[in-house]
Amino acid sequence: QINTHTQNDTQHNSRDGLEDLLREGELEGVGEASESAIISGVVEFGEKFALEVMTPRADILAIERTMPAHEIARIVSTSNYSRIPVYERDLDHVVGLVHSFDVLANPDQPVAALRRVTLVRSNTPCHDLMRRMLREHVHLAIIQGANAETVGLVTLEDLVEELVGDISDEHDDPNAVTAPS
Repeated sequence: QINTHTQNDTQHNSRDGLEDLLREGELEGVGEASESAIISGVVEFGEKFALEVMTPRADILAIERTMPAHEIARIVSTSNYSRIPVYERDLDHVVGLVHSFDVLANPDQPVAALRRVTLVRSNTPCHDLMRRMLREHVHLAIIQGANAETVGLVTLEDLVEELVGDISDEHDDPNAVTAPS
């Protein structure tokens, strides 16, 4: 008899078994639904790649580095983002990010001192990306395709929300109710 059991089967069965245990625990009053959702999120997070959680290129709000300061201030003030990528020539050449605080602190030259971003391939596992972003102290990663073209971006907040569910902040609708993905 040939054993066709693969590592992928083992991971799938382990995840299913863990989810069954979590459901059983909830029914028995051992764990709460919110705790189970976080544990499930951690398990699923370990299987996801940057491509699956990124904001696609078409939805990226970015600033061209040579844009006039007043235009940058207008874009930052009317957007729902505190960190906005800055590029030279086109979105495939992101050189850093501008934070809304930078625009307030230096209104005449808001992109004079850009904050760092990290560049990663779309097949980067989310857990590796998060570890790298934390180690490098960056809040935004540009996701690149095979030819170093920008295909999307991921923020540190995006990764944390993959783990624990939506995090409300000052830009979110206070009346909206969402469940962890």
